Amino acid sequence: MLLIPILTIETQSKLNYYKVMRTMIIKKRKRLKNRFKSFGLILLVIAAIMAGLPACGVLKGPDSNQTKAIANDETIFYITRHGETEANVQGLLVGSGGDSKLTDKGQKEAEALGKGLHGITFYKCYTSGMGRTQRTARIILDQSGSKKLPIEIDQGLNDLNWGSLEGKSVAEAAAGRTDFKIEDIIGDGSDPNFTSESGSETRYACTKRITDTMDQLAKEQDNKGKRILITAHSSMAWFIGSVTGKASKYASIDNASLSVLIYKNQKWKVVDFNDTDYSTMRKRLSKY
Repeated sequence: MLLIPILTIETQSKLNYYKVMRTMIIKKRKRLKNRFKSFGLILLVIAAIMAGLPACGVLKGPDSNQTKAIANDETIFYITRHGETEANVQGLLVGSGGDSKLTDKGQKEAEALGKGLHGITFYKCYTSGMGRTQRTARIILDQSGSKKLPIEIDQGLNDLNWGSLEGKSVAEAAAGRTDFKIEDIIGDGSDPNFTSESGSETRYACTKRITDTMDQLAKEQDNKGKRILITAHSSMAWFIGSVTGKASKYASIDNASLSVLIYKNQKWKVVDFNDTDYSTMRKRLSKY
């Protein structure tokens, strides 16, 4: 009779012991599991850093605002034209020999473009020497989230100089000629020996200057694997037409429009041209 309670006490003690041990084992397993999760996360972050990607971008899905990783042997150029200026409204020939302020509409265009590019991290920003491009670029950078990025001025991106016709209207340049074309002043870009009567820079010379400048920027080792913002003029369309051999297809670009070109293996590829659909721009650009 006395053995029964003794055995019961021993059994209960063992059960209590096993319960305590089981609880400790479960807690230890959870701690190990959490450690492995943390370790895995650390490995992902390290891998992202080594690959040159934003660390947080590794963990985000296809709907993320993060853009696609860029290969180390290519550079993506986001080419924009300045917003509408007073000279644009008045129909004046204002190139690199003068400047013109952005209109209210021009500033709003630049703001909309910047918002369309929000979340894209630019490595550098280049503009021409004209105030209208620098003002446009500053607005774009502020709205896109790159407020602290400095603007680098490259005179090679300057617009065509209209010579003695700088600041004149197209009607004044025509001087009463009914069959007048702008090509009469600057040439059509095919003749390197064309000479302008007004002392204007020719389309051929302007296109070559801009192309040489863009090629140089693309070949800079420091720019490889990066996204570069270029804010310049309507003459950028000549450059795009020249490097693609499709001048008629890429004839002109609108104010505050976006054209995206990828430079790889010494070749230019156009992936977006004269884009002003700001509301869907960011989503479409995420694949580049």
